[in-house]
Amino acid sequence: MSEDQSGTDPRVDRERVVPVGSYHRGPKMVPFLVTGALLGALVGVIVDVTGPASGVATASQELIVLGGAGALLGASLGAVVYLIAEWISLRRT
Repeated sequence: MSEDQSGTDPRVDRERVVPVGSYHRGPKMVPFLVTGALLGALVGVIVDVTGPASGVATASQELIVLGGAGALLGASLGAVVYLIAEWISLRRT
């Protein structure tokens, strides 16, 4: 086996080195879901406070329904934003 002056084998192609393992660090899902749920609940509370009063339900019942619905919709929107962010981060690696 012949070696050049640097002590390495000249037959080794240094351009074709493949890493043993690659590590993908993507976004975390929970912060997206929690942020979406909190923002959605906040929007639900604002709609409840600024909207007209209902003759059927009390103010606290309206707050629970609109806040809960807003939280569910916000968490769903946060999940969609997370999926888009994950897709973008996978394309860049």
